[in-house]
Amino acid sequence: MFTLLTIVFLEVYDNYSDTGGYQPDSKLNKYGIIVASNNNAAVENISKELPIAEDVKKSNTRLFNIDKNKEIYFSDIAKTLMGNDEECWGLISARLGKKSNINDLKQALWFNKESVNLQQLYKEELPDWKQAKEDFRIKYNEVLNYRRSIEDATEKTNKHKQIAQEYDDAKNEMSTAKGRITAQEDLFNQKIKEQQSIKHQIEALIENKTLLKSRLSFFKRIFSFLFKKDPIILQLKQTKQELDAATIKLTDINLELSHLKVQLDKLITNYAAVQRHFEEKEKVYLNSCELMKRYKEQFGNNFADEEFWKGIPKKVHKWSPRGLIKTMIPLGKNFFTMV
Repeated sequence: MFTLLTIVFLEVYDNYSDTGGYQPDSKLNKYGIIVASNNNAAVENISKELPIAEDVKKSNTRLFNIDKNKEIYFSDIAKTLMGNDEECWGLISARLGKKSNINDLKQALWFNKESVNLQQLYKEELPDWKQAKEDFRIKYNEVLNYRRSIEDATEKTNKHKQIAQEYDDAKNEMSTAKGRITAQEDLFNQKIKEQQSIKHQIEALIENKTLLKSRLSFFKRIFSFLFKKDPIILQLKQTKQELDAATIKLTDINLELSHLKVQLDKLITNYAAVQRHFEEKEKVYLNSCELMKRYKEQFGNNFADEEFWKGIPKKVHKWSPRGLIKTMIPLGKNFFTMV
């Protein structure tokens, strides 16, 4: 454990700034709680603070509120062991290590005569064994249910990031598909304008051709090859050529429009599929967001997803990370994590 944390701290050093802070390494983000100490005093402080009743009165389950539950987990013995009249919810931790601390624990548990001890608790009629087992099973199942709910919350919280990414990808895909449709519609509309322009040009040429023919005599119309240099016949010939070219161009545009329409229909069909995919991902994402909201309400400040750790500065201390590592190495046996 010491080796793992040493590596993590050394890697985090790369993110250290002159302002005395750094961003927690991403390897630590998946853990809800990390407590590290390099001296016994810190461990002792934690051991003394964990049983304090006031700190857990507002816990999400309310199971550790001594105002609502008189005897939770040897609460009176924990108070005796605390030795300063501090109200305690349970005997969850104790200072050990040196002999005097061990003697204090033994005294509070068994030999204390000024307050309740384990001897007094079982001095009178012992509880029924079958009932005790049943009570234990009930409480144990409650613990398992809480554990399962926490594991489920952890799993869904870790999965939320993937769900959010899939939602963003689907959203971007839909935006891209919509952009392709818009671009294709622009091309199609541009060709429609060209088609309309050519049609107007053809109509004008046909009208001009009809007008020119009307200005020719019957004889010139029948024997036009004899009057090749006639201005009207020359103009009529040019009009026919322009009409043929415009007709060919209109045919090409019609083919292009047909091709563009097929492509546009495919894009619209694809967009419909992409939109359905997005709506599915959006539904999953919104449900996941609602679930994250409920978890935050349920677990309160104890809820720590990966986003929780972003932007949290390191507490300023007089040691640099390198100096801290050098200090921790000889104290390795006292260095621990609690997850």
